[in-house]
Amino acid sequence: MDPLTYFIVWVGTMILASLLRDKPDFDPASAEDLNLPVVSQSHKIPLVIGQGLLTGANSLDTGTLGTKALTVSAGLFGGSQETGVFRYYLDEFFGLAYGPGELLGIQMGDYDLGITPATATGEQFIEKRKLWGDDDSPSGGGFVGYVRFNEGVEAGVIDSVVEARTGNIQPGYPNIATVLLYNDSKRGGAYRGNQVPFKPVKFHYGYYPNPLSHASNHKINGHANVAYFLHDLSKAPLWGRDIGGALDLTAISDMAATLAAEGLGWSRTFYSGDAANMEREALDYVDAVRYRAPGSGLVTYGLIRDDFDVGNLRVLGDADIADMVIEAGSLSVAATEVTITYVDVAEGFKRKTITRPNTAARQMLGRRVPVAMDFLGCPDGATADKIVTREALKLSVPQRKGKLWATREAWDLANGEAIVVNYTPEKITGMIVRVASINRGNITDTDGRVEIDWVEVPF
Repeated sequence: MDPLTYFIVWVGTMILASLLRDKPDFDPASAEDLNLPVVSQSHKIPLVIGQGLLTGANSLDTGTLGTKALTVSAGLFGGSQETGVFRYYLDEFFGLAYGPGELLGIQMGDYDLGITPATATGEQFIEKRKLWGDDDSPSGGGFVGYVRFNEGVEAGVIDSVVEARTGNIQPGYPNIATVLLYNDSKRGGAYRGNQVPFKPVKFHYGYYPNPLSHASNHKINGHANVAYFLHDLSKAPLWGRDIGGALDLTAISDMAATLAAEGLGWSRTFYSGDAANMEREALDYVDAVRYRAPGSGLVTYGLIRDDFDVGNLRVLGDADIADMVIEAGSLSVAATEVTITYVDVAEGFKRKTITRPNTAARQMLGRRVPVAMDFLGCPDGATADKIVTREALKLSVPQRKGKLWATREAWDLANGEAIVVNYTPEKITGMIVRVASINRGNITDTDGRVEIDWVEVPF
């Protein structure tokens, strides 16, 4: 056989062998493999006050899963063959939390998409094709597509883009902030990487109640103002409760101004819980009380602060007090150290602790009496330092407490109000106490006495 004929036969043989060679059979993942966190009774829309990091946000709807098989050359005559790596494309519509809020960031896996914070409805294009590795590697790729944010207004938003990308009629989701991840690509959706299930999506979200439409103090260093949360908790129709009375809006406004001046911002995410417990947590955080003002009948929120002028306090004396019971404070129950747990927002919402010791109490007792407390709405170390100092003062100093029965002179005292008590039978002069609770009695009763639970103000 001459060389030319031999070469032709050899080439033909190689081509035939290539055509007859078994090629790998790879199947892409299907929609059933996505494991998307869908809405259910056990996976509720959260209430974020201040800032929150939403993990496993509800997937309300999706488009059609698209795939692209990656190939490599199979040789000079073999064309191309699949590598077993697929790129995945999907449009996905998420429900975040109650709004109207702000989209502050998005993470996929442990990587930040680098969005521009969105304080109003709108969209932006993000191209991070190699966010967690080369886009031709099995676990690599990233995100390419639009981030479309709706802030969550009361009337809801029926978004034509959402309907077009999912192929379904949408209900508008009143009061719920939403995000659509999408792209009008030839593969049918936003590029989501090369691995299924997809990297978990986390949304950094902010919601700042502002029922009195204040220009600025509804945000305190990027966190919420508890005063406005308490207002909405009392009256918001969607997630609040009707407390059955008119609020003292002046007191709300005064509280908001004081908390802003103190820098006492709050960031707390609630996935469950009743309104009473949420209110109790908020009041404990800012050291406040709720009561019905005896004169106006308004439901009033007031801060407990020791910035009073003793000379201006109400005084109850022998002529006003019918009887008094005192429970002495004991150093044996005083805390030798107070530790609080808080959530550091700037450090990725990491839980941290801070401890304030009472060295004097430790030396006198000869043993540790630790007290641990959770303030999960406390957003940073500087605020945590203020809180632990305040709580340590309360718990590290023995405080007297008790009851007193007063004449009608005391009927209009308010919960949390500081007063001066002078009572000769117990040899008490100039003791400053706070009203812990009050039973105003009835003016038609035989004695008409007012019963007051009190606790001494520590100094």
